[in-house]
Amino acid sequence: MDIRHRTEIIAGYYSRLNDFQWSEKYSRSDQFVYIAADQSGWLVVDWKSKDRVQVRLTDKDGRVKAWDDYLADGTDIQLLSAIRRSEHGKEHVEFTPEEIKMLHQFKYGGRKGTLSMLTDILPVIKDRQTREIVKNTAEKIGKLTEDDFKDLAEATKKRFEIEMEREIRTRSNEAREQGQKR
Repeated sequence: MDIRHRTEIIAGYYSRLNDFQWSEKYSRSDQFVYIAADQSGWLVVDWKSKDRVQVRLTDKDGRVKAWDDYLADGTDIQLLSAIRRSEHGKEHVEFTPEEIKMLHQFKYGGRKGTLSMLTDILPVIKDRQTREIVKNTAEKIGKLTEDDFKDLAEATKKRFEIEMEREIRTRSNEAREQGQKR
């Protein structure tokens, strides 16, 4: 899969946030820039190496509000970390892939609903590692604004949907090839 195709897949993860349009004017061979149709921000997909990608999302004033790092090796695209500004903008909040999965699994009714859900399940979790992931996820969500949480949750949801579709397509193609060999 070429760099342009992998870039389009990754940019698609953020399509629920805004109607981003690719800008040939600001893009280069290793950096693809998308501008929100309403001029409310930019999405920059920056290839740091042949398989490492950083995605930056800016607000309307050009301040970076999100940094997501990916490993894009061949057809496999994996989130390595997701960083968001804190509610007060004085620190960065970094989510691990496990915490992002937890957020996706228990996203309920916005930031406050998700925090409540995670806090409610914490006492009944027996596994120490899972309890730590839930606790860390809740603490980090608590540091975000409602809007930043919504952006993170929507990008996460879209990423999971796209990856599920790609997995189904891959398995379907493999099954078809196996059927043709018989």
